[in-house]
Amino acid sequence: MQDGSAPDGKNDGVAAYHVLASHYTGDGYELGHHAAELTAIISARPAVSQSLFRWIHFTRSSMDIDDFSEQAALIPGLSSSETAGLKSMIASVKRDYVTAVQASEGKYVRRLEPTLRHDSLASEGKLLSSRFVTWISLPYLSLEPYSGPLGAGSPKGFATPTLLQAKYSRTTRKRDMQQIVCQQKGVAPGLCFYISQLWCLILDNSLLLTYGRLTEESLCEGIITKTLKPLFTPLDPMPSSTLAVRYQGGIMWSVPVQQCQSWFSFVSHFRNYQPRRLRFFYCAMAVQHRNWPKFYQLASRPGKKLVLDLHLISL
Repeated sequence: MQDGSAPDGKNDGVAAYHVLASHYTGDGYELGHHAAELTAIISARPAVSQSLFRWIHFTRSSMDIDDFSEQAALIPGLSSSETAGLKSMIASVKRDYVTAVQASEGKYVRRLEPTLRHDSLASEGKLLSSRFVTWISLPYLSLEPYSGPLGAGSPKGFATPTLLQAKYSRTTRKRDMQQIVCQQKGVAPGLCFYISQLWCLILDNSLLLTYGRLTEESLCEGIITKTLKPLFTPLDPMPSSTLAVRYQGGIMWSVPVQQCQSWFSFVSHFRNYQPRRLRFFYCAMAVQHRNWPKFYQLASRPGKKLVLDLHLISL
């Protein structure tokens, strides 16, 4: 996403990762290591055949929510209601979760609270129960040279507090330099922990926008492994049709239709969930071995993207 990381305020022909396949490779524990492998194509096109979703990352020197809103409005290939939904979400976050706190120097700075928000998308004034916009402001620790609340000097930016300022906004430099990390061997003088944020804006299961001071390389390091493919090559054709499976509102699996010719071959992809019972639904209709041939034919149609919902039932 070279263009997604363009200089501040610019968004000329946004190049996105069109993710063709995504596999979780972590250890599965809540407090463990989480990682993923992505197979993707980089393109400024609004859509690429067989793409599961688009991902665009914006790297900025300071956190500016108005800039994020402007960049979201320039994403190509979205309908007017989708663009309005993204901007409305950012406006709601700005209205409901921004606070002003007094820093150690006595002046007031703006902060955005860590937040998870999930709103229905509206079209022609009506809320769509099946479409959603999600916002996540995800905090993380960053070891950086002390310079007071980062970004506090920008009129539109949000201050990034130190670890102690996040709890006590008027914490002084002298106190911050007493953080435990400052006393560790191998840590350069003047460094301390800041609590930075990564902002995520998600449209349904089709678009992911991330915004923060992290570069794309730093964001992915040790967590996301990317395999890039050319937009088109006759020797490596695009994958065949896939069948998507949604769990708790998010698409978690994309299974090639060729691997689902029988009911047994389809459910075998979920054998790790045994002995729990699996229930699949399509638009509230139960999908079972009896009617599987019908759904297999439906998923095999060119250009058809079939999405099933998975319910897990404990014995």
